[in-house]
Amino acid sequence: MKKHLFILMLMSCLTYFSKYSFNPKIEISHNINYGIPVINRKIERVIIHHTAANEKSVNEIRIGHKKRGFRDIAYHYVIFPNGKIETGRNLNQRDGGVFWNSERHDWIAIVLIGKLHLHKVLQKQYASATQLSAKWIINQNLDYSKVLGHKEATIKGRNTVCPGINMKIFRNQVQREIRKLKYEKNSNYSKITWFFS
Repeated sequence: MKKHLFILMLMSCLTYFSKYSFNPKIEISHNINYGIPVINRKIERVIIHHTAANEKSVNEIRIGHKKRGFRDIAYHYVIFPNGKIETGRNLNQRDGGVFWNSERHDWIAIVLIGKLHLHKVLQKQYASATQLSAKWIINQNLDYSKVLGHKEATIKGRNTVCPGINMKIFRNQVQREIRKLKYEKNSNYSKITWFFS
């Protein structure tokens, strides 16, 4: 009787440990999304904007856009000068009655508050924008070249200075952020797999 009980306990322990301890790769790899929510559409580009004003809230931008005839705020993310990120329109919405006349609607729109064509972007705001862009690029398995400024994403002939920053330098910083995030993920992953080896 004791022998059978011991074998049953041993089998349940082995089942538990094989399920939870000896196969960490399966559990970990599916949980790393860099804080990006799951959405029901494929993203092909990340578009960077600036507001060309000094709004104090997402709602202030939303009201302004609705007055111009949009269904909702045109941006998915709003980044304030202090680096704080707030969400705008629903990430599953392709557009909010958008105004930049792009032929495609497969983007995530990120806006930095400020007149960036006149004033230098603040460091915390810039860092938040590059990090958020990098997370979307990794999450959607895109090349960093898919981060575009509003001016680059418009149909030819549309005259705009938006986003008011040097996008080549911005993309280079996004590329550095991607490397950093991937290094941190691989570093943490190897520590976990070593622990369970």
